[in-house]
Amino acid sequence: MIDYTPWNVTDYQKIFIDESKQLIEIFRNEIVEIHHFGSTAVKGLPGNQSLDILPVVKNIEKIEQYVEAMMSVGYHMTTFSVYADERCKVFIREINGLTRVILMVERTDFDAIDRRLAVRDYLRMHPEIRKSYADLKQKLAFQFTGDYQGYKNAKDEFVSFLEQDAVNWYKTTKR
Repeated sequence: MIDYTPWNVTDYQKIFIDESKQLIEIFRNEIVEIHHFGSTAVKGLPGNQSLDILPVVKNIEKIEQYVEAMMSVGYHMTTFSVYADERCKVFIREINGLTRVILMVERTDFDAIDRRLAVRDYLRMHPEIRKSYADLKQKLAFQFTGDYQGYKNAKDEFVSFLEQDAVNWYKTTKR
């Protein structure tokens, strides 16, 4: 079932901070920076029971050394990647119905980093687009109850245009 929780019901920021502290304990100096992205990082956008965290690391190849430590705190590594051209490591764990997705990218993968931060920041700065996206997500969640893949496929066209606009906006405002 696709379940959306209003932003004010769950303290996503606190969960992000707690997860970040744990990641820093495990990875120490390998992490350069950590970002909260996705729906739960945008106030007013309903979250879909998944909290996305983007640790930017010095060397993506070294992450394999930490798999056992991540498993000891309940994470498992997966091969999931949204974009074929990205070199990333992904860890997932679920606690109390909220999935934590840790998408690790190397600090030299500017496209992967900018792609996530652009969408987050664009939605934060453009309330009319945020509302359109929230309305679409809730409509599709109702329409595709129990069919996550159908929901995702129906949302992809909007997200593709959103990401393109967001990245263009981000590149001009980031300078």
